[in-house]
Amino acid sequence: MQNIIVVLILSLLFGCRESVENKLVGHWRLDGTYDHEIYTKNKHKDLLVFLDNENYTLNWMHDDVGNTFRGKYFILNNPKRALKTLCLVPNIQDSIRIAYEINDIHKLSKDSLILISETKFIHKEGNTNIYTTKYVYVR
Repeated sequence: MQNIIVVLILSLLFGCRESVENKLVGHWRLDGTYDHEIYTKNKHKDLLVFLDNENYTLNWMHDDVGNTFRGKYFILNNPKRALKTLCLVPNIQDSIRIAYEINDIHKLSKDSLILISETKFIHKEGNTNIYTTKYVYVR
């Protein structure tokens, strides 16, 4: 009887949590980016759609140029990292290999998704600038 009670309590505690994958499913519009802590509103149409079968679609349109990429996504949960990592692996289109997108999930709620790109080091005139871009998506 005690085992059944323990199993029920654990099921209630862990079964009610919504997984990252379930929270991602849906349409996300790129609202803007943070570069050097300065927010820039996105003027273009960038839409990232996550499907529940680990497929994704990325539609982008910048003025009169755009494209659609499709592929698989997965979430990497490395216990030695503070954040979960979102990996977008596009399908090969007509032998063209599109770059993988690998970003950390900084924040995920029902209305917003903030992704952090890799840290970049830019060497210019004897100085090294270090920056990271944050992408802000909304539903």
